[in-house]
Amino acid sequence: PRAPSPTARTGAAMPRRFQRNRAQGSVAMVYGLEAIYYQITGQEFSQPSHVRTYSRADMDAIWTFRNQLDPMQPLSLRASQLGYTPDPWSLADESLTGFRAYRAGTGPRVEHGQLVAVRPPGKDHFLAGRVSWLMQEADGRLQAGFQVLPGPAEGVALRPTGISGTAERYSIGLLLPAVPSLKEPVTLAVPGGWLSPDRIIEIHSERPAT
Repeated sequence: PRAPSPTARTGAAMPRRFQRNRAQGSVAMVYGLEAIYYQITGQEFSQPSHVRTYSRADMDAIWTFRNQLDPMQPLSLRASQLGYTPDPWSLADESLTGFRAYRAGTGPRVEHGQLVAVRPPGKDHFLAGRVSWLMQEADGRLQAGFQVLPGPAEGVALRPTGISGTAERYSIGLLLPAVPSLKEPVTLAVPGGWLSPDRIIEIHSERPAT
């Protein structure tokens, strides 16, 4: 898909909390909760074991491809098979909480406020982030600012429960811890359009709650 049309930015710039420094390198980017979950956790999302059921089609697929399932294969190879291959961007500058990068040519659609997972240069793991601004250059390059969300993101499973909903299959979510030093509260990322007023959410995590 083509990159979104340019967005005009007017008015005085807001002062930055942290100084930006020029930098170089390649930034790997993935979009969509399934791909983000996979890159952050290192595994595909699956229903928790206490609600997991297998259809006849699931069992047929497991039996047919059982010799091709290799849990030890490199994450990059499995990501490519799943369509989760990262989108490469070029780093322009960075700060403690984010960076500016650009992409030449066309690529996956990117939107303002979109949740992403990013792997900065020199890092071997992905971090949760969001698109803070976008701008199309005259030469066709797409330039964007990315905010890295504070705290290590944890992949979780979510479903509505209680009086506002009935038990159903789980959806993908990301849980980010509170960071008192930055005055950041606990944050929960859910699929777009998933929330509704007064909804009670059940969160299933592999780690015990504290």
